[in-house]
Amino acid sequence: MKSIFLKINFLALTLFLVSSAALTSCKKDNDTKPGLPESLSGTWTIQSFTIDGVEAKGLVIESSQLKLNVADETSGTFVWTIVYMDDTADTVKGQYSLNESGDEISMVTPDGQVQVFDFSFNGDKIVLSGTLDEGTVVMKAVRG
Repeated sequence: MKSIFLKINFLALTLFLVSSAALTSCKKDNDTKPGLPESLSGTWTIQSFTIDGVEAKGLVIESSQLKLNVADETSGTFVWTIVYMDDTADTVKGQYSLNESGDEISMVTPDGQVQVFDFSFNGDKIVLSGTLDEGTVVMKAVRG
């Protein structure tokens, strides 16, 4: 009789350990790319600015910079400056937020205008693509 209880207790202990290991969870997976907000922070100089497949940099746009400042893991502020070939310039400021998967950035100006870009990011290079003024825009930028 004693050996049956020992076997049952051993079996119960084994089942408890196996089930507790199966029921414990690891740290919640986060789909955002590690270190992404910190990596995005800084000034990005736009090297290529195409609108509907036509390069606008050097034709209409003289230069453009996008400055991102991190507030937390998924948001911050931005300042986007575009200098045109006729020496006029536009500067847009506002808040940005990243989606959960970390591959889309939404920029919102104080007057409520929203601009959404898909982006790919690799070290000191970033590519943003989306629709701007009803045209398809692709911007390639480097840090600095």
